[in-house]
This record gives sequence, C-alpha cells and structure tokens, in this order.
Amino acid sequence: MAKIILSTQEPTMPERLYSVPEAAALIGVHVETLRIYLRRGEIQATKLGGINNPKSRWRIPQSEIDRLTKPSTAERIVEEKQ
Repeated sequence: MAKIILSTQEPTMPERLYSVPEAAALIGVHVETLRIYLRRGEIQATKLGGINNPKSRWRIPQSEIDRLTKPSTAERIVEEKQ
C-alpha cells in the first residue's frame, strides 16, 4: 500500500527572473554595465543555455534586484540628517 504524505506548508511560487535589459532598467544602470557586473560575479544570476554557449542568456532573480535597489546604510544616514 502506498503511503500518502500531506504537507502543511504553503506552496511557494518560483522567484521571478529578469532578462539583462529588464534588470538593468529596474536597477538603473546601462545594459553593458550590468553585463560587466555579471561577468565579474558581482551580481548573482543564472545563465540559461550553458556556460560556454554563445547564445546563452543571463537571468537575474527578483531577490538580487531587491538587494541592488535597497538603499545602502550610508544613503539612509544622509537622508536622516536632512
């Protein structure tokens, strides 16, 4: 007899992934600047289509967009002083 296991956890939605042009617009940088950051490993992303495939495409997760658009501590300090 098969055992049925029921989960009490809510199903989670997969994280939204953005293309390089979409992410660049959201972050506020030029597309080529974002590609430089990706090649340097400064931004976490997934490369779809294989690492050595010239037609592969980067996808940047929503969590990384959130991290990059969050005001830094220094910016918050300046805003509080004004």
